[in-house]
Amino acid sequence: MNEIVSRSLPIIAIAGNPNSGKTALFNAITGARQHVGNWPGVTVEKKEGRIARGGKSALVVDLPGTYSLGSQALDETIARDFIMRERPDVVINVVDSTNLERNLYLTIQLLDMGVPIVMALNIFDEAEALGIHIDVEALSKDLGVTVVPTVAVRSQGIDELLDAAFAAVSAHSGEDGSGQRAEQDSPGELALALATAQATPVIEQRDQAAERRYQLASEIAQSVITTSPDSAAESPSQRIDRVALNRWLAYPIFFGVVWAMFQFTFTLSEPLANWLGSAIGAFGAWAEHTLAAAGAPDMVVAFLVDGVIAGLGAL
Repeated sequence: MNEIVSRSLPIIAIAGNPNSGKTALFNAITGARQHVGNWPGVTVEKKEGRIARGGKSALVVDLPGTYSLGSQALDETIARDFIMRERPDVVINVVDSTNLERNLYLTIQLLDMGVPIVMALNIFDEAEALGIHIDVEALSKDLGVTVVPTVAVRSQGIDELLDAAFAAVSAHSGEDGSGQRAEQDSPGELALALATAQATPVIEQRDQAAERRYQLASEIAQSVITTSPDSAAESPSQRIDRVALNRWLAYPIFFGVVWAMFQFTFTLSEPLANWLGSAIGAFGAWAEHTLAAAGAPDMVVAFLVDGVIAGLGAL
C-alpha cells in the first residue's frame, strides 16, 4: 500500500564515475548556494545545495563518484543507500563523453533500479576535439532518457540540463497541490540483494546481470559513436602518457627526472646560489653602514643585519 510522504523540496541527486566532471557540474548548478559536510557516520564529504528555476526549488545532492552500485566500497555504499532509501525525484547521471562505454555501465544499473534519470553528456567538447561524435538523439532513444550535452567547466548546457531535470521532477512527483507525493514501493528484496550480493545464488544472478550490462553498454556505445580519422589525433597529454607510461620506458624516465632534479638542485643551481649569497652579503654590509651612519641603536642594527638579512641569505 502506498504511503504519503511529505517532502519540503524535491531532491535531485548527481551521480557519475570519478573524473567525469560530476563535481564541476554540481558547482556550475549550485554556485555559492551549497553546503559542505560529511555523510552520517563517515568522513566522506557530502555536498548539497538549493536551486530555484521557473518558480520551483529543489535540493541538489552530489553523491560520491562511483563506477557501479554493486560493491561494498564505502563511496559506492553511500551512493547506493541514498538512491535506494531516499529515492530522489531524479538523478542527473554525469557521463564522460570521451569514455562513453565505460560510463554507461552505471547508467544501465540506475535504469535497472527504476531510477528517473536525466543524462549529462559531459566533457562533450573534448570528445568532439578527439573526433568522437556521439549521436545524442540515438543515445536518448536507446536509453529512454533525456540526454543533454554539457561542458561543466564552462557552464555550457547547464540551463538545458536543469530544464530537463525539473521536467523530470514534475513528471515523477505526482504532485496534487498539497506539497505531498505518493511514495513509491520500496525496492524489492531481490533488487537489494543484487546490489549488496549477500547470498551465493544472488551472486550468480548479479554476475549475469553485470555481464548483460557490460554487453549492452558496448552495443549502445558502438551504435551511437562515430569517429573522424582526420580529427581523431591524440591530445598532447595522451601523447605524453603513451611515452611516459610505457611499460619499458616509464622507469628510466622516472629515474631520469629524479636525477635531473638532483643535478639542478645541487649542481646547476650552485652558481646562482653563490651569486645570491654574495649579493645579500653586500646588501647587509651596506645596510649596516647606512644604519650606523644614521645613528641607529646597535640592537636595531644587529636585528636587521644579523637577523633579517642574514636569515634571508640562509634561505
